[in-house]
Amino acid sequence: MVGVSLLDFDAEAEARSTSWERADPDRALIERRSWNEWSVLLPDGEKAHICRLERDHGAYVGACDCPGYEHHDGPCAHLCTLRKAEFGHDRDVEGRRVRVLDADEERAQGAVERIRADGGRRRWGRTTRATRVRRTPELFRYVLDMYSMVGHMHRTLVLTE
Repeated sequence: MVGVSLLDFDAEAEARSTSWERADPDRALIERRSWNEWSVLLPDGEKAHICRLERDHGAYVGACDCPGYEHHDGPCAHLCTLRKAEFGHDRDVEGRRVRVLDADEERAQGAVERIRADGGRRRWGRTTRATRVRRTPELFRYVLDMYSMVGHMHRTLVLTE
């Protein structure tokens, strides 16, 4: 991946560049890989490309491994897709909202997580099969049923003592 550079999405939108017009977060597949890295597959693309995008003191900085980013000035269609997805509150393939985080905030959060002693969950760690459980209505009903069963058992024990 080519080095990270300052990205001016406002100029791309104002100029209605090819990259900006081609970016369509509603039809693209976006997968978060880490706090500042995504895999983005555009509808007319042949393969997914790895994008890095973050904010540094409010300014967007990033890079992409696609030829468009490498050979042109400004952000490519993959990076524009991420910016549009963030602005439109779109979600990635896991159902999480696309959010571009500030590098300083993430570094601070990482430092806090390294010193945590309670074993709390990581914000953007690797997911396992167990952590990918969807919050479906069926799961919600199951949890409620379990709580009511435990409450019923507790009341039964209290009454029989």
